[in-house]
Amino acid sequence: MVSMKSTHSDQDSDYSTQSTTDIVIPLRHYHAYLLRVWREDELTPWRVQLENPHTHEVLGFPTLEKLLIFLDEKFPAGEGVEK
Repeated sequence: MVSMKSTHSDQDSDYSTQSTTDIVIPLRHYHAYLLRVWREDELTPWRVQLENPHTHEVLGFPTLEKLLIFLDEKFPAGEGVEK
């Protein structure tokens, strides 16, 4: 059994918008991941795993460089910045 603790109530924050058909579509203004970094021994490269705590999706990366490529693609520099 998995126990989940929350530091806030979903009722306290409204991160959604309501359409004309009463469908609630969540808007994400932040992303949260659980980061795991390990290596089998001192001769092997670091391995990386990200877990989305909301969906429990797990993404694995064989190197730190691959993680950085993923983050650069997911969150492009300058996106959302007003000019």
